[in-house]
Amino acid sequence: MSDSTTVSTTEPTSYPPSIPEDFHILLYGVDNAYLSFDTEVSEAIYERLMEEQYQARKARTDRNAAYCSPWLDAQVYPTGANGFGILINKADTWTIKVQKGNEHRPGVYLEMRSRILHTHPGGVFAATEEAVTWIRETLFVDAPD
Repeated sequence: MSDSTTVSTTEPTSYPPSIPEDFHILLYGVDNAYLSFDTEVSEAIYERLMEEQYQARKARTDRNAAYCSPWLDAQVYPTGANGFGILINKADTWTIKVQKGNEHRPGVYLEMRSRILHTHPGGVFAATEEAVTWIRETLFVDAPD
C-alpha cells in the first residue's frame, strides 16, 4: 500500500463555459401558471358540471370518444383528478379542476400551459385574465357580486 495521494493536474473548467456560436434562445418567460380559488361553485353549477361529466362517461362507454361540452366549449373528462371531482380541458391551453366539499382544497384550480402563455397576443397577464374571465362568466355566473 502506498501513502501517496493522487492530485489531479487538469486545469479547472473555465467559467462561464463557452457557448457554441449556433446557440440561441427560442422562448423565455413564464412556462406554466397556477391559480387557485377558495370559493366553491354553487350547487346548481356543480350539478350541471356533474351532468357534463356523466355525458363524458357515456361518450367513453358508448363510443370510446372524448366529450366536448357545448355549454363549456371545452373537453370534460369522465373522471376528476387529484382529489378534484371535475376536470375540464380548454383546447390544451389550460385545465380547470373543480371540487366541492373538501375544505383542504381550493374550489377551483386553474393550470395554464406554456402554449397559451407564450403565444397569446396580449402576453401572460392577458392570457391569465382571459382564463379568469371564463371562470367568472361560466362557473361563477350565479355567484353574488
